Amino acid sequence: MQDSVSSRLPPDVHRFVKVVTWLDQARWRAAQDLFSNPVYDSLDLDQKLLVHWLCYITNRQRPFRQVWDDGGFVFSVIVADYRRVIASPAPVHEFLQRHQTAGKRELPAYHAEAGGREVSYAPRYGADHESIERTLDLLCDYGGNLSTFISHFIARFDSQADGLQRLAHSLDVLSYRREIPVDEARSLLRSDADLAWDFRTWRRSTTEHHKRLWAALRDYRKPGSPYRRYLETHVEWPDTGFELGQLELPGDVWNQRFSRRLVGPMASAVGVHTKSAKASKIARRLYDRIVRLDPGTSFYPERLDISFDFAPRMCEQDMCDVCLFSEPARLLCPAHAAQEAGLLCPVVLLACGYRQPCVVAGCPVAAGICYGLCSGQ
Repeated sequence: MQDSVSSRLPPDVHRFVKVVTWLDQARWRAAQDLFSNPVYDSLDLDQKLLVHWLCYITNRQRPFRQVWDDGGFVFSVIVADYRRVIASPAPVHEFLQRHQTAGKRELPAYHAEAGGREVSYAPRYGADHESIERTLDLLCDYGGNLSTFISHFIARFDSQADGLQRLAHSLDVLSYRREIPVDEARSLLRSDADLAWDFRTWRRSTTEHHKRLWAALRDYRKPGSPYRRYLETHVEWPDTGFELGQLELPGDVWNQRFSRRLVGPMASAVGVHTKSAKASKIARRLYDRIVRLDPGTSFYPERLDISFDFAPRMCEQDMCDVCLFSEPARLLCPAHAAQEAGLLCPVVLLACGYRQPCVVAGCPVAAGICYGLCSGQ
């Protein structure tokens, strides 16, 4: 991990950068594919990327695993069948209607059957249906492949210093800019001049209302991500213009809570205005200030998305007494076991959030009697 000796950061901010970087590296070192179903497993890598993108369109205000389990199965079936649209070509609207059934509310649900499994999955918002349809419609111009779309725009922006943000803008037009009719979006994506003009306006709000866009693009860019490996079978990221520092922090409720407790004070320490600002905006301002004080910093805004995993376990449960950002966290570290009595059991804390001293006598983990009771996934 980089430890710049020339850093002019305040000591606490410098330590904060090191810890966040360490956590983020641990997060992506163990990153695995989010999907597990036989249909998905049978798809090629281009198709798997498209399943991932479509699931992210529906990933708001619903249980995390529901998106990747039920949504992953349904969109795997749809994407497998999507090749027929490209070969025909058939109208995308009619194609999707064949995969829909009545939902519990006014909106239809997507329905899929394969391998003895039957699943209905309903996006919560009509806008998500529109985004899915426009995505599949516009991708027909790129062979139905998201990887081809990304490769095309990387090549168009490879001489731009802000190429990654321009790619994000093009992906936003592909799926989320529903105020632009599909035919106009198709023309916009083909015109360098029009796309550049639209980007100048769009870039003013890169930290606002783009959670799903940045989360998906992050998965395609971050080292260690399986989706980056899938994409790199067809796409090579340029050395310049597509740096990780251009990724924005996805605007999530957990980012916001983590920001209030910890990131905000760090930002204030380097003179960043934080009042009424959202977590993603604070993250960008903090990065801009840090990189000026320490040009070789390992920090960038998206690294703060470790709060997605951290905040529900720590901040939401007020577990400050065992938080690694607090001194008592040493009670959890085996490196301190020989020096300190009262080491907490990290297993029961991780499993249930319960604080209890480590006592080997009578411990079912040490005795190994708990293993194998659940078959897992």
